[in-house]
Amino acid sequence: MLDRLLPPPSLQELYLRRYRHEILPKWINLKHLSSLQYLCLEDGDISNFEISSESDQDSNGTTWVIEGLCLKFMPNLILDWNVLLKDMSILRYSEVSRCFNLKNSPFPLDKPAVWKKNQD
Repeated sequence: MLDRLLPPPSLQELYLRRYRHEILPKWINLKHLSSLQYLCLEDGDISNFEISSESDQDSNGTTWVIEGLCLKFMPNLILDWNVLLKDMSILRYSEVSRCFNLKNSPFPLDKPAVWKKNQD
């Protein structure tokens, strides 16, 4: 059902709670959400976290502008933290809780955590 929606490209924050599908809606990609700065996925069944159906860069070399990310109660989510940081190169803040399949996590997976990018 959510695949039929098409939010405005100017959308800056997206909260997706209790989404009971394994794959994110098709429109959650750089082409459709080029201004997205904050993404929250909470209490869902998503296992595949590919937020770009085309590629992580569009034809103009534009990349995600997501600065904040919240992943809570996503026990099926399979994700590599290093790949996430590569895909979201300007990510500055993340909250993670109950995402037990997170690989290369910089924090323990058994309790809620907050990650902040080092500001050099």
